[in-house]
Amino acid sequence: RRRAETVRYIRHRLKSGHDYIRKLNLYLGAGIREYWIIDPVKDQITVYNFEETDSAPTYYTFMDVVNSGIYDDLYIDFKELLKKQSTDL
Repeated sequence: RRRAETVRYIRHRLKSGHDYIRKLNLYLGAGIREYWIIDPVKDQITVYNFEETDSAPTYYTFMDVVNSGIYDDLYIDFKELLKKQSTDL
C-alpha cells in the first residue's frame, strides 16, 4: 500500500490553531514528505518540506506562485486561482 507523499490542507475558519500542530505532528509521523496549510483567514500558505534537515516552514501569500519542494513540475499560482475564482462568480 502506497502512502501519500504530500498533503494540502485548506484551513476552515472555525478550526483553531491547535489543529495546525496536531496535523503537523500526524503527517510528520506518517512519513509525509511535504505539507501545505492554505489559510484563507490569514491569506497565507505555509509549506513544510520534511525532507529538509531544518524543516522550518516557508510562508507565502495568495499573490505568490508556490512550488513544490518534492516535485519539480508541481506549482500553484494562487494569484491566478483567485483571479479565475472572481471571474467565475
